[in-house]
Amino acid sequence: MDFDKRPEPKDFSLSPDDIERIERETLHASCANSPFNFLSYGWYPWIPFPLLGKEAGIPFAIILGIFWLIYIFRFQDKLNYSYREKLRRKVAGLQDLDDYKSALYKFDKLQNRLKLEKEKNEREERRKNYEYWSTLDPYEFEKEVGLLFEKHGFSSKVTKGSGDGGIDILLVRDKKHYVVQCKRYATKVGPAPVRDLYGTMISENHFGAFLVCPSGFSEKAFEFAKGKNIQFIGLKRIMEMVLSNEKSNLNFLNSTMRGKNK
Repeated sequence: MDFDKRPEPKDFSLSPDDIERIERETLHASCANSPFNFLSYGWYPWIPFPLLGKEAGIPFAIILGIFWLIYIFRFQDKLNYSYREKLRRKVAGLQDLDDYKSALYKFDKLQNRLKLEKEKNEREERRKNYEYWSTLDPYEFEKEVGLLFEKHGFSSKVTKGSGDGGIDILLVRDKKHYVVQCKRYATKVGPAPVRDLYGTMISENHFGAFLVCPSGFSEKAFEFAKGKNIQFIGLKRIMEMVLSNEKSNLNFLNSTMRGKNK
């Protein structure tokens, strides 16, 4: 089947009237009264009752009742389905309609996959522009940062934004746990957020922490982070993560931190 264009009924020798007729007839077949329903009629369970008045008829009545229950709960639905499916298969043009619907489903599935791939490629191209990272709202920024870490061997989970101790993303790589805080400041990050992040990292016993801000970090922030298990990621390093396909090329992401593993 050629999937360059959307399948049409005429490709399967069908007209709109044919489709309407086939669907109507298959609906009737699916609702048809099956002859296998006769054992579930309301009068049937009363048949054994006359036998209960005779001593020799009691066992037979019990057996008959058991068989009736087995039929109702185990076989009746299957027999009814088989009967109605047999009627359905006799509807003229049903196979053509099934083939049309199958082709339509495959076409839509393919188009959806191509659309997702296109959106992914377009997003990758946008990420390569410095301006893109300045246009994201805080939550989108966190999601994008999480995806960048995933690209370089981490598993990531963006937190819900409340009760998270100021942590935006949780990371794991090589069985080591990290925390990430994202800042969308217009100016450089000062030492206060770094102290808060370090306190959370120590109290929750994480292996290390990352602080991400496209605007960069102040000298005092660097002074406080010196010798600690905190890595700063500014716009330059964000672009390195975007453009690099080898995590080994990102020396600042290598597991060179010293600290306790969680």
